[in-house]
Order: sequence, then structure tokens, then C-alpha cells
Amino acid sequence: MYTNSLLSKCGVGLYKWASIGAGVMANAIVKSAQKSGFFSPEKCRIYDIDSARLAAFPSDQFDLASSSKDAIRDADFILLAVKPDKIDSVLSEIAEESEGKCFVSIAAGITIDNIRSYLPISCNVIRIMPNLPITIGSGATVISCSNGTPDNLVSETKRLFECAGEVCFLDESLMNPVIAVNGSSPAFFFRMLDVMSDAAAEQGIDKDIALILAALAMQGSAKLLIESGKTPKELIKQVAVPGGTTAAALHDLDELYWDDIIKSAMKTCTKRADELNF
Repeated sequence: MYTNSLLSKCGVGLYKWASIGAGVMANAIVKSAQKSGFFSPEKCRIYDIDSARLAAFPSDQFDLASSSKDAIRDADFILLAVKPDKIDSVLSEIAEESEGKCFVSIAAGITIDNIRSYLPISCNVIRIMPNLPITIGSGATVISCSNGTPDNLVSETKRLFECAGEVCFLDESLMNPVIAVNGSSPAFFFRMLDVMSDAAAEQGIDKDIALILAALAMQGSAKLLIESGKTPKELIKQVAVPGGTTAAALHDLDELYWDDIIKSAMKTCTKRADELNF
């Protein structure tokens, strides 16, 4: 359900968009924008080489294109929602039709300069890193753009992603490191929940019940952290009474080098993002 405050926050889009790619993230972005009133169907044309993905967009509600060139022809903004290893072929295909357009890329690891190298000099490029919770309007999106990117283009992009959650800005030098914090982190949380529910099942608790309890605890903990203004360490102290069960469990995590494992995984995520920039 999209609230009135979210509708007001997003506003109405002023430009025509095209989405090259119709996978999970593009689906979430486009449908969130439509539900919030950011744009009507005729203001966003969608194309994907996989017709099965396009089937998720009813033709009576969305403007479906027959090719990538057809999709972007009348667009002011192009959402690049394809995998990093497909960026070069997609850009090469549509470069001739791209004069003066603004490209908004969700491709992990691919730099603004790399994308611009395929396009006319009149094009602008904005790089973003959304996360999976945008599919339910509770996501977070990080935006980065080059100096000199016109304010109206930045504003339009910001309002689009506000339709699906919160938005913040970072320098592009931080866009690879932030993937682990924002884009990849839901997978870390899901894995932790899966392991916790498995451990509970081994002790006799129904796994489905354990999963819901742990998920609600994670959800509530995140809300408490945001709303209380307290640091994670301060909140840990409120739960972990000296000599108690939580303190014993945290000691186990220390013995297993839990903190180092998380940091290592995040650095590996950044390293892989660096490798993706061809």
C-alpha cells in the first residue's frame, strides 16, 4: 500500500522513461513508480530480450517495446536494468538513438565513465544502487552522478526511486563499497534468518514459526535502531545482560571471529564489483 505521504514525496514524473531490462529490479522500480502516480503507462516504455519477463507487464497497463531502439526512441531517461556483462552490447546497440538522453544504470561495478564511453557526448549518466526491498516499497537506493549533471535530471531520478523507499547520495568512489552495505546486504540477512530457523528446528521448534519470529525480531530491531537514535553497541548492551544467555551467545560469535567474517565478506563483495568494470 502506498501512502499519501509517499505519493506526495514522489510527485509526478516530468519526463518520458524507457527501461532496458524487465527483471526483478526493473519490475519493482517501474511498478512502484506507476502505483505511486510518478508516471502513467505511456511515460515508460519497457523492453527485454526475454519475452517471458515482458509478460509480467500487462500490455493494457504498460507500453511494451519491440526492440531496445524502439524503447528509447522518444525517451528522455533510460533505465539500464541489465547485468553488468551485457552493458557493452546494449549500449553499442542503442548509441545512435541516444543523443541528449540521460542514462540511469543499476549495473553493479560499471562506472559512469565506462558507460559514457559508449555514448554521445551530449548524454548524461547517473549511477544507482538499489536493494531488493524496493519490491515492497521499503527499499533504499544510493545515487551517484558526475559533477555538472543538471539538477533537473538528478531531481527526476531521486523522485523516481523515492517511490520505492529512501534515497541517499554518495560519491562514485564509494559506489562499489556500498554494494555490500545496501545492494547485497539483504542476502546476508536472509542467510542469517535461514540459519537461525534451521538451528531452532534442530532444537524442536517448528522452522516456519522460528523463521517468522526471527524475521520479526530483525524487522523490529532495525526499526528500533533507526527510531531510537542509539548506536548498535548501545542497543546490544540493552539485550546482553552480563552473565546471561545473550552474552554467552555473543562470546561464541567472538570465538568464531564473527566480526572478521562479516568484514571479509563485504570486502570480497567490493573486490568483485571492481572486477566487473570491463
